[in-house]
Amino acid sequence: MKKEGKNKAIMEAALLLALFAVICIFVPGFLSKANLLNVLRQASYTVIPAVALTMVIITSGINLSLGGIMSLAGVLGAILINKNLSPVVVFIIVGVMGIACGILNGYLIAQMRLPAFICTYTVGQIAAGLALLICNAKAVRVSDPDFIAFGNARVFGVQLIIFIAAIFALGAWFLLHRTPFGIRVYALGNNETILRQEGISIVKLQIIIYSLSCLFSALCGVLLMARLGSGSPVQGEDYTLTCIAACVIGGVDMAGGYGRIPNTVVGSIIICIINNILNLLAINNNLQQIILGSLIIILVGMSAFSAQGRLKLQAKY
Repeated sequence: MKKEGKNKAIMEAALLLALFAVICIFVPGFLSKANLLNVLRQASYTVIPAVALTMVIITSGINLSLGGIMSLAGVLGAILINKNLSPVVVFIIVGVMGIACGILNGYLIAQMRLPAFICTYTVGQIAAGLALLICNAKAVRVSDPDFIAFGNARVFGVQLIIFIAAIFALGAWFLLHRTPFGIRVYALGNNETILRQEGISIVKLQIIIYSLSCLFSALCGVLLMARLGSGSPVQGEDYTLTCIAACVIGGVDMAGGYGRIPNTVVGSIIICIINNILNLLAINNNLQQIILGSLIIILVGMSAFSAQGRLKLQAKY
């Protein structure tokens, strides 16, 4: 497992270096300070939900509800801000909404034994539908200029959201790599029998994992709304695919059992680098989706092939 993880890290570093080499040659203006900060800013809105999604995928699960939750969070947050509620209260209310979605996902998957794909997709559709319903399918403009200023604030010339995303990533890294909770997450993805023998509740563990994933997505939805200055009922629709791509490019095994938060962060940055290059080259938006989707298919196939090889090796020995 360690050797496989090391190989994935080497491949990831090589991919990043190759990207930069191509960029330096063919994409003028990419290495400017303004553009690099723009890439990091864009990546921040992927990093926040993706680092929590990493935990879900490590357990052999999936969360397809995060895009719908981000949309609902953005609309709900904008409505609450316009009612002159404190931003802290808004984040708490939206966070509770995200946790509720996670509890529903976790309960249906762990307790009811329903497929994660179906459950999370359905919850995401419900959240997206609620977002459209409560705003009558129209974006809700934020009337509080201070909140918009917060969403676009800079610290030492660097966008505040970059620091916020770093805090989320560090928190997820600490949970996954430095606590007993993280050990249980990996155990759930590798061999849940060990957890059962230790008397650990699989249901509670999965509910906590899905709750964290939906919480991160909900809070990210509010942060995105603050930057845009409005809550759109479709603001999160592309993030589900993007976050899955970030995890896969970061080497998270879709079969479960392996994944690292720093790798997911790098995967998120790579995704945004690719999108930024395509934008700088003025490539059609529809073609960009085709390129990104093709990349995900290739990488998921590589992940599945790697997982099959690992299973054969375990069976041999």
